[in-house]
Amino acid sequence: MKIKTSILIKISVLLSLMILALSISFYFIYSNDIKARVKHQIEGTFTLFKDHINTQKETISNETNKINASLKNILDAIYVYEETLPQNSQASFEDFKNLIPLLSPAVDEIYKLAKSLDQERVQIAIYAKNGDLLFLYDVKNNFDLSVSFYYPKIDSKKLIVLREKKFITWTQQTKDFFHENDLLFLPDTDSIKMMEVPAHLALKIDPELINSNPYNSCKVVDDLPAFSYRTPIYGLQQTNTYFSPITNSSLVKEPNNGLIYISKQLGEGDLEKIAALTNTQINVFVNGAFSVGTLHTYRDITQDEPLTLPIDIVFSEPRISFIFKASINNNQYYEGRINPANEKKVQITIAVLVSRESEKKAILTFLYTMGVIIIIFGFIAMIIASRFSNTISKPISMAVDAMKRLSEGSATKLKLKTNKSDLLEIQQMKNALGKLAEVDLKISDLAESVAQGDLDIQITPRSEDDKILNSLNTMVKKIHEQRVQLENTNIELQNLATTDELTKLANRRYFNIALIEKFAIAKRNQTPISILMLDIDFFKKFNDFYGHQAGDDCLFQVAQVLKNNITRADDLIARYGGEEFIVITSQTKIQANKLAQKLCLSVESLNLEHQMSDHKKVTVSIGVATMTPEAQSKAESLVHEADDALYRAKELGRNRIE
Repeated sequence: MKIKTSILIKISVLLSLMILALSISFYFIYSNDIKARVKHQIEGTFTLFKDHINTQKETISNETNKINASLKNILDAIYVYEETLPQNSQASFEDFKNLIPLLSPAVDEIYKLAKSLDQERVQIAIYAKNGDLLFLYDVKNNFDLSVSFYYPKIDSKKLIVLREKKFITWTQQTKDFFHENDLLFLPDTDSIKMMEVPAHLALKIDPELINSNPYNSCKVVDDLPAFSYRTPIYGLQQTNTYFSPITNSSLVKEPNNGLIYISKQLGEGDLEKIAALTNTQINVFVNGAFSVGTLHTYRDITQDEPLTLPIDIVFSEPRISFIFKASINNNQYYEGRINPANEKKVQITIAVLVSRESEKKAILTFLYTMGVIIIIFGFIAMIIASRFSNTISKPISMAVDAMKRLSEGSATKLKLKTNKSDLLEIQQMKNALGKLAEVDLKISDLAESVAQGDLDIQITPRSEDDKILNSLNTMVKKIHEQRVQLENTNIELQNLATTDELTKLANRRYFNIALIEKFAIAKRNQTPISILMLDIDFFKKFNDFYGHQAGDDCLFQVAQVLKNNITRADDLIARYGGEEFIVITSQTKIQANKLAQKLCLSVESLNLEHQMSDHKKVTVSIGVATMTPEAQSKAESLVHEADDALYRAKELGRNRIE
């Protein structure tokens, strides 16, 4: 009885400690997993925020490059005219009147740039080569946009409003109304419309900034954080840098003509999009006060002092030293912050908050579940421990009694009395241990084969009711099936990653990979390589007039026609973006031009109606570029040449090749 009680107590204590240890371990693992997922969620939000900013920066860079040469020519004309005016004298109305025709093209270019960059949240300033402000694109309110000209000879503290553009929204349709002051017929300069220079805008900057590399930073414009970008104005761009040599000498650089300075504000739409994708709340504060965000009840920063991190937190990899808890209107959140640096040392704080409600529910559910499991498992364990102790205590007691008598020297008198059930129990335990050892060996062999990748292996069960080995065989079979399914899924994902969903052509990602390979082959073999860049003429007007569904159908039909005309096995056609397509071929310049003419005529022969086009049907413009790559040649240069040729084709009337 003593052995049975001792075994029962020890087994009960051991089981209780095991249950307690497992419960505590599972709780800490679960809690740490929640914290890790929250940190990952906040870091992912900052990463998405960084990607959004970088995408906007790339868009600004691309769009400013498109108008760079045009602005250079316009500024050249203005500089030539100003040199004819008397120095150090007040300008006459006639002087300004004669300047108007030179300013109008610049206004058109600035409006075009603003429209491509979300014109209601962008400010564009054009500075002359000596650092003086020339033009300013500004948003006076939510609807009125204006382009102004700084002419200090008339008023040194104000800007002259050259043109205003007003947006009116009615019945879910947006219409543009231009309001222009015809300065040519104003009686005197007093009637010219003027506006105050914005407080955050400099009338003159250091000319060294114009000669410096393109630069971006974070600053505050009208109490909203804005990411600014500046780039010098040049007339020629042959490489990916902004300093383009105009001679064969690397020491001679083309002089700049001024500076484009763009500020783009963070809007609520930017933050709502990122917050929706990451299931978070994002607020931006300026000097601790709410500026813009998605959680409007969180108006001021009242928690611990936020982290002070370098500017690359937004433009490279976000890093968060710690995450603290925040209580906002009785709602609990986890919060992480970053502070992008800026030129004026204004404290800008970006806060990302993750709700803790789901965490609380998950932890409570976990605790309730573990409590129920502990009670049930403890009760079952006590019953099993009682029966187990009774089963093993009897033979152990008999063995101890027999050994005691043997130690006293009474071996001849030893009579070991056992019940048949007890002997059978011991024998069954012995047989069970032997079979368990056999099963363990088979399982080890199976695990080793699976680890080596052999998923066709199967082990022979001891009987039809052998659930352990049968289950292991089924598990290995399912692992094999899932691996095959995973391989097939990976193949499908690779196809999706390289195919444009709408047109079924190769996408831009696949084109970039193919361009690198084909360009390297052409460079190695010294053979020609050509790029054809196509753009559907007036496609935005087509979408606006016929609707986006018709636009998608148009894109698909044009894509199929283009694909059917690309017959060479080595040629590739891809959707480059929007209504643009691109072809890469190893043909010569003459052959590439013939192919471009063929594609142009094939699209025109579709006879797709397009009332908003000058040609009354869907047509394409094509830019062709060919080169035989040298050792220093770059594939990007060939794409840029094709893009420039496409731009010329569109400027010369569209439905043509250049």
